[in-house]
Amino acid sequence: MREVIEKTRGWDDAWQREDFDRRFDEYVVLLIEREGRPAGGMVLEWASARNLYERSRFEVTEFDHRSFECATVAAVRPFHRRA
Repeated sequence: MREVIEKTRGWDDAWQREDFDRRFDEYVVLLIEREGRPAGGMVLEWASARNLYERSRFEVTEFDHRSFECATVAAVRPFHRRA
């Protein structure tokens, strides 16, 4: 990855470390399972004290989209925060 970044915007070790630490602290990474098998994953970010923002997702193609959505709700539910 470094080679591509160096060509496009230059590499800055301090910025890369700071960005990595920020993402590690702020993001929630979920591996989604359906029927005991990997179905995909999501990267979530706390947008506020109560709201998660979906940064990215990937789905395994052997499951239909609805199965992935059901499994996602179950995986995200523990992160629900009430005011």
